[in-house]
Amino acid sequence: IALTIPLHLRASGDPGAYVVQSRAPLDDAFRVRLQAFGAVIVSYIPNQAYLVRASEAAAEHLRVDPRTQAVVPYEPYFKLKPPLLALAVEQKSLPDNQAFNVLLFPDGREAAFDELNKLGLHVVGEEPSPFGPVLRVLPGSAAVATGQSPPIGQSGILLFLAGLSCVQEVELSHNRVFANDLSRSRIAV
Repeated sequence: IALTIPLHLRASGDPGAYVVQSRAPLDDAFRVRLQAFGAVIVSYIPNQAYLVRASEAAAEHLRVDPRTQAVVPYEPYFKLKPPLLALAVEQKSLPDNQAFNVLLFPDGREAAFDELNKLGLHVVGEEPSPFGPVLRVLPGSAAVATGQSPPIGQSGILLFLAGLSCVQEVELSHNRVFANDLSRSRIAV
């Protein structure tokens, strides 16, 4: 199936990650085959596919393997959660100082910090996850703290983040609030 992904949401060069789908149900033999070509499994993707970290050369080897159904580059388009994807597709600006949660690939932490620092984005928190570290990033805070504006506009920040090969997913960050803080006292537990 040919995917209609806007050009500005496609990877330029080797994306560093691919969705690799098997022709048969996933099994140990397929996982061993992925590893033999240098791919590292990150997570399962329905149906019968894995998100893998791999080079472009490894992806080509997997593409011609008879056990492989499809190999799809992990485009920036796939990394954005729905509310952000809609803004990115239409190239609309984000609200000022909007915080993001940026899920990194397990091997991408150092590269991510280097790239975020170059742009003047500020990491205000980090949490572990089963799929890699999650950074809470504030685009506007670094600009406010230094008196400088970021080298790209608010609309470009999304494209920049999603375009990084070390980034797995980008979503809006929301402050946590109590969801059920009064029930315990009401039922006297």
